[in-house]
Amino acid sequence: MKPTKTKAKAKAQPRTRNTHSPAYLLSEVPGDYFKISNHHVNSTQDAQTLSPFFAAIRLYELSFGNIPLVTYEEKPDGSRVQMKGTKTYYTLRNRPNPAMPRTVFQKLIARRLFETGEFFATIQRNINGDLLALYPIPRAYVSMVLVDDLWNKTYFIYDGSGQLESYDDDEMIHLMLFSENGIRGKSILDYASQSLSLHKQVLDSATSYYQNAARPSGYVRFPGRLDAKALENLKAGFKQAYASTSNTGALPILTDNGEWVTFPTSTAADAQIVEALNNSVADIARWFNLSPMRLGALENAHYNSLAADQASFYSQSLMPLLSDIEDEFNHKIFADQEEVFCEFDTSKILRGDPESEQQINSAYIQAGVLLRSEVRASLNLPYVPGLDQPLAPVNMGQVSLPAFQPVKPTPEDNNGTPRPTADTNPNQPD
Repeated sequence: MKPTKTKAKAKAQPRTRNTHSPAYLLSEVPGDYFKISNHHVNSTQDAQTLSPFFAAIRLYELSFGNIPLVTYEEKPDGSRVQMKGTKTYYTLRNRPNPAMPRTVFQKLIARRLFETGEFFATIQRNINGDLLALYPIPRAYVSMVLVDDLWNKTYFIYDGSGQLESYDDDEMIHLMLFSENGIRGKSILDYASQSLSLHKQVLDSATSYYQNAARPSGYVRFPGRLDAKALENLKAGFKQAYASTSNTGALPILTDNGEWVTFPTSTAADAQIVEALNNSVADIARWFNLSPMRLGALENAHYNSLAADQASFYSQSLMPLLSDIEDEFNHKIFADQEEVFCEFDTSKILRGDPESEQQINSAYIQAGVLLRSEVRASLNLPYVPGLDQPLAPVNMGQVSLPAFQPVKPTPEDNNGTPRPTADTNPNQPD
């Protein structure tokens, strides 16, 4: 059961409404409430019909949803251990709330950040302060966010019955993708609507062009002039023998010096449409801080560029988003536990091809950075006893000479060769 919140004191209670049709103040009506024209994109529903927009959000959803959020405890020696077996670890790592696994919850974060500009979730704790669940809240249910003189936030949120409830800052997770004041976020559609509308107009124009500009693939040419009856017979016979998809690839045979002339398959108008679509894909990619290759524009892609693009996607696009989420979670969930924190495990998303991973693991093992048992665990291989000792190359170890021991003077050894004395010992210090 979620704890009952204190009712906010307000001069006028808002009208009761159902949860599927939120009421808005005129000054707070979302941008997708009204539609302006057929080509204008001002709602997430319109934007989702554009393949580059859909592909960009889907990319962030899949990438972010598959990165586990792990809870750690920092030890006095600076090392850290995973807090497995705790309720907080299970909630963040596996199931943030009873209705959502971790992947679904994190995908929802990515989608709402890019579609609405904000993500809200209430924090539920037990009597000991341990995290029990995170419940996402639609942006439309958040009436206002107020800041007091000390810059502490208070959230006013509609519940399912239309009543307004107040939440303190430490009871809410609040993430923003874009913001003009640091208090409320703004949707990407507030900035990119005109650019998306241009892409939609290009698509609509291309659709109309190909619907209304059908053209034959070629024509038949005969020397001289055909009478009307011969022309009708030729058209009927040629259409019956070679038209429609069922006759694709049929060999046309012409008599009486007839000649088949093929029209060009691509025109300047076709090239302009293709170029306009490619340019709009690159423009939408810039809004999402992505390379066009991430949205399927692979005209100039090759293996090396794809590998570099993957690294660029993590460092420039995904990592800033993960860092913001980690900061908010750590501040709100572990504010009173300095030694406990959560962090996204990005080892899988940064994993390269098998050959590169083998070289990296081998270098780490030889340098003593990783244990052989740790590498096996990362590869999901069973534990093998005896692999828990670090290795180090002999030529990389510290070299120390043995302590000097003077040699007793002896006339000669067994084969008659004079043995060195203390005066002739090469190790004798000066």
